[in-house]
Amino acid sequence: PLPRLLPYLWQYKWRVAAAIVFMVGAKFANVGVPILLKTLVDAMSLKPASDLAQAQALLAASGLSLPAGRTYGLGFYEDGHLAACGFLAGTVLCGICVAAHAREGGLATSILSRLVLHGRQEGASHFFIFTKTSEAQKFGASGFDLVASTQDAALLEQGRPNYADWLAATRDALRHHGWEPAADAPPATGLSSPARLGAIVMYANPFTRGHDYLARTAAAACEKLLVFV
Repeated sequence: PLPRLLPYLWQYKWRVAAAIVFMVGAKFANVGVPILLKTLVDAMSLKPASDLAQAQALLAASGLSLPAGRTYGLGFYEDGHLAACGFLAGTVLCGICVAAHAREGGLATSILSRLVLHGRQEGASHFFIFTKTSEAQKFGASGFDLVASTQDAALLEQGRPNYADWLAATRDALRHHGWEPAADAPPATGLSSPARLGAIVMYANPFTRGHDYLARTAAAACEKLLVFV
C-alpha cells in the first residue's frame, strides 16, 4: 500500500519530485512536438500572391518556372527575402530551388524534408522527384532512389513498394507463367524466351471497346503480351 511506501519515498522526496516533473514534461513533449512541427511547416507555406511572385522570380533566376498542378508550397526567408522554395504537386516534389548566396546552408535538404513531412501528414507515403541528372545524387543522399535517368533528366522515388519491388514482383509473375529469366537478358525484362514479347499500357477506367480492340490487336501481333493497367 502507498502509505507504507511514503516514509521511504519521503527520504528521497526531491528525487521523486524531479522524476514526476520530468515524466509530466515528457508527456507534454510527446503531444506538443508534433503540433509545433505542424505550426512551423504551416508558417512556411507559400500562400499570398507576393510569396508566389518571389518564388517565381527565384525559380526564373535558375531557368525554372512555377510548377503546374502544385498543391502546396513553402519557402525560407532571410531578412524578408525568399532564399529557398519548394512545392508539392500531389506526390511529386518539384520547384525546389535555393538562391545562389544560400546554397551552402543545407536549405534544399530542409525544404525536401518538410515537403515530405507535409505529404505524410496528408496521407501520402510515396514520393517522386523529377530533376536534372546532375542533381540526382544530392536527392539520393536524402533517401530517394534513382528509377531512371537520361543525359538531361532523372526520376527518383521514396517509399515502398518502389520500382525495384515492382520489378521483382513482375519477374515473379513472369516465372509463374513460364517465362524464365536469363542471366544474359536485359535487366528491363529478364526474359530468355525467343518469342516476340509485346506490352501495352492502358488506364481502362472504364474498360471500353477501344481498350478491347487494342488488347486483341496487340495480342495478335506477338506471342506473349504484357498488359499494364
